[in-house]
Amino acid sequence: IMALQLKLFPQGPNVPVPSLRFGFCGAAPLAAETWKQFEDTFGIRVYQGYGLTETTCWAVSSPPAGEHRHDSVGVPLEGVQIRIAVAEVGDVESFDFESSKTGTSTGEVLIKGAIVGPGYYKNQKLTKESMTDDGFFRTGDLGYFDADGYLHISGRLKEVIIKNGANVF
Repeated sequence: IMALQLKLFPQGPNVPVPSLRFGFCGAAPLAAETWKQFEDTFGIRVYQGYGLTETTCWAVSSPPAGEHRHDSVGVPLEGVQIRIAVAEVGDVESFDFESSKTGTSTGEVLIKGAIVGPGYYKNQKLTKESMTDDGFFRTGDLGYFDADGYLHISGRLKEVIIKNGANVF
C-alpha cells in the first residue's frame, strides 16, 4: 500500500491530512528504502509490526519512543516471549521484554504469550505440531535478534503461502 501511495502521489498527499499522525505496516517486513521514502514524502512516522493470524495481533513492534530503526520489525511487546530456535546446533536463544539476552544466530521464530491462540479449530494434530512442549508457537519464519534486541525476519522455513485453502509455492 505504501509503494502504491508513493507511485500515485510522488509529491505526497494532494490534500492536507492534518489528522493523519502515523501509519502502521505489518503485512511483511517493510523495505527500508520504501519505509524511509514514505515517511519523508508523507511527513508521518510509520511503525512496523510482526505477528501472525495465530498470534491474534502483533508480537513485535517498532518502539513508539526512542530510536526509530528501518532495518527491523521491532522489539517484543510486553508480555510476549520470543525464542529463536537454532536447529543446526540444537541451541535456543531467547529474548523477552524483561530480558537483555540476545543473540545473532538465525533460526525459527517461536512466540509465547497471551496473544497466542489456543490452537487450530478441529485440528489437534496441527495444533500439536505447531507448539513446543513448553508452549511456544512455531511461526515457520526465520529470524534473529541483533545486539540491541531488535528482531529481524530473514525468511521462511518453507516457502509456502496458504491462500483461500490453496498452497502457493
